[in-house]
Amino acid sequence: MLKPSRLRKGDIIGIIAPCLAAEKGEVDKASKAIVKMGFSVKLGKHLFSRTEGYAGSPEERAADLNEMVLDPGVRMIFFDGGEVSNEILPFIDYEAAARNPKILCSYSDGTSVLNAISAGSGLMTFYGQSPGTIDRGNPYNLERFTEMLVEGRAVYRKNSDWKVIRGGEASGELVGGYLLNFALLMEGKFFKVDPKKRYLLFLEDHICFNPPPAVSRYLSHIGQSGLMNRVDGLLFGHYDEKPQPEIANILKRFGERYGIPVVWCDDFGHGENQAILPIGAKAHLDADKGTLTFLESLML
Repeated sequence: MLKPSRLRKGDIIGIIAPCLAAEKGEVDKASKAIVKMGFSVKLGKHLFSRTEGYAGSPEERAADLNEMVLDPGVRMIFFDGGEVSNEILPFIDYEAAARNPKILCSYSDGTSVLNAISAGSGLMTFYGQSPGTIDRGNPYNLERFTEMLVEGRAVYRKNSDWKVIRGGEASGELVGGYLLNFALLMEGKFFKVDPKKRYLLFLEDHICFNPPPAVSRYLSHIGQSGLMNRVDGLLFGHYDEKPQPEIANILKRFGERYGIPVVWCDDFGHGENQAILPIGAKAHLDADKGTLTFLESLML
């Protein structure tokens, strides 16, 4: 995989809105938090556009992304989730992303863009945080941002108890993100399974978006895709603050059906904790010990 350079103080972080029109108040708060961390901010030209009512046109949003990719001064591209990031996938300049490797980080609906760029350009991308999460003040989240994206350390640190659904060990290339978006990518034009690779899958969801039957539906869709022939393990994130035995049963059936280790944690997702997971990085999951180990560097 192509790898970006780590962030340094004073670097420019570009904020765009490929998933939904941004709200000025939220962008102002995120920008202040980023500046407080020692970085500069560049805003996309169509950040607040509502050409389509809910967001700028796909072409406008993709143009912002492509411009940030081509701008040599921008070292990181940062964006929030939403609903419609898949609309811009045909307009992304994947070759430019390969020629100009830089940090791309998002979560939620950003899953579509991150995985498409990783698959289409060979660039490692980063799932787990966004401008909207950076100002929440959770020390764990700020530490993960600094340690991984600024210091460039290839270390995964837990911030929750890991529930072993099905034990075992597995190694592979990390792919995944928000469950619904990742399921939508299956068998599509913008995410191709490499028949030479083995994969580690990470997925997350929240009860406010999908009740247990919907989680089962999307997992089943992923399971019925060609990807599952190459998947050797699953790390599942968050879901609800309350116990959800139905989810545990769904994950158990999934693990048993495909003969893979499965762990459920609260380290990443739509909860309070937003660990960062590098899409495209080789990693090892030990479900019994409760560890995820990166097997390669993440930054230049």
